[in-house]
Amino acid sequence: MLLRRPFRFRGCLVTKSQQRRAHTASIIPVTTHDHTLRDFFDQPHKPLLRGTNVPIGLLGYPQIASPESFVPVTAATMARANYIVRRIIQAGNNEGERMRIVKNIDRLSDLLCGVIDMAELIRHTHPERAWVDAANQAYDTLCEYMNHLNTNVDLARALDDFMASPSFKNLPMEAKQTAWIFKHDFDKSGVHLPIHQRQKFVELSSNIISLGRDFLQGLGAEKKPIMLFTKDCEGVPETPRLWQLYSVKRGLRSRVSVEPNSAEARRVLKHSTNEEARKKVYVSQNASSNEQIQVLEQLLRDRAELAVLVGRQSYGEMLLHDKMGKKPEHVHEFLGSLLEFSRPRALAALNDVKQAKKRSQGLSYLPEIYAWDREAYFPSKSLEPPIPLPRLTPGLALCAFSRLLKHIYGISCEPADVERGEVWHDDVRKVNIVDESEGIIGWIYLDLFYREGKAGGATHYTLRCSRRVDDDDAANDFLPSDHGRELTPDLEERLVIRSESHVTP
Repeated sequence: MLLRRPFRFRGCLVTKSQQRRAHTASIIPVTTHDHTLRDFFDQPHKPLLRGTNVPIGLLGYPQIASPESFVPVTAATMARANYIVRRIIQAGNNEGERMRIVKNIDRLSDLLCGVIDMAELIRHTHPERAWVDAANQAYDTLCEYMNHLNTNVDLARALDDFMASPSFKNLPMEAKQTAWIFKHDFDKSGVHLPIHQRQKFVELSSNIISLGRDFLQGLGAEKKPIMLFTKDCEGVPETPRLWQLYSVKRGLRSRVSVEPNSAEARRVLKHSTNEEARKKVYVSQNASSNEQIQVLEQLLRDRAELAVLVGRQSYGEMLLHDKMGKKPEHVHEFLGSLLEFSRPRALAALNDVKQAKKRSQGLSYLPEIYAWDREAYFPSKSLEPPIPLPRLTPGLALCAFSRLLKHIYGISCEPADVERGEVWHDDVRKVNIVDESEGIIGWIYLDLFYREGKAGGATHYTLRCSRRVDDDDAANDFLPSDHGRELTPDLEERLVIRSESHVTP
């Protein structure tokens, strides 16, 4: 990210008189800036391309101008990282170098994560297969390299020795906390294990990454078509637009083959009075191939083996012991408490659905409800909120978010143009993050809208970490004997992605 002056929180600790004035104050009026930001997300959008016809590179990085760019960038990133690793390990008794060990590990992490996180973003969002494959390869290679570093005994020992020395006490509090985080990462990666077990850790970690990717990509694989017959369409409203169902309903055809997630299949799932037809559609929609099941089972086996390797009883325990949940038992207790809280209303809603199914089928008893009954019998309209609420759009949400940031931190969001090749799809919006006194201090890219092939769910990627960069002392990563090094200054300038610096005039 960008370097800026230390931030002072404006705070919400106010005097009673200030509270009274706040209660009586009028709502801050909506500005033209707010309308512009809202329309930027809510109105039809075609990106305004600045610059020349030559693509600038994804996310504004000229190093990533094509899928093939990932190969040299990945190699250059690892080569540059090796010099930082050597400097940390060879710090020895040089007090100046020892005092920079934590800083240099932070630089090492930032260098690698900047490319890893970018590759992860691209492999999940880019619509072109060539970009996805290139990003996958870069991600796998750099993650394996990082796992090797996390099990590097010399690197961990250099940090441990420094933390045990009196000099460690002279570091600022933030640097000490960062050092403990790095030490924890080394310990979690099994750096204390014998060499063959460390090698196994790297192997299993790489397998888990690869299998996890294969499993997620397999979720979008095509499923076997469903054969629908006339009896399957009982109760389904006719519409010429869905001509396949229409032809079966009218007897023009005896059967049709449709995709499990097609509009025809969804219509049968919602309207058919034939329970076996709804079950057939539901099972087809949620079925997995044997290959997909094998990938999942191998993923679970490797996770379990990795957990045992580092002394944990389960993968869940391995992940949670340094998180807020701490233990799997705590997570189960939390979920159980939510279940108990929700149970009465859920049972009441389920009873309403049973009544609906009973009336529909003319039964004298309350029937069982199955997963394929949800679309057919659950209320089609969601319950109204207790108070009327305006329609929440992406633009309105971003506008409110920007106003909140402005009044707490003095920063706001404003629409930004993009250069050719900067974003991976025309739906992507870019906003400047603007400080009221320092100007633009960063950017956010937002890919909010559905499109075919895009991974579902909400997530965010920190492509540039926020850290101080003006005292990196990068020149001293190299020794005089490195004059003829493979990664020349010119190659480093062209291929290595660096953290930007922000300097206030």
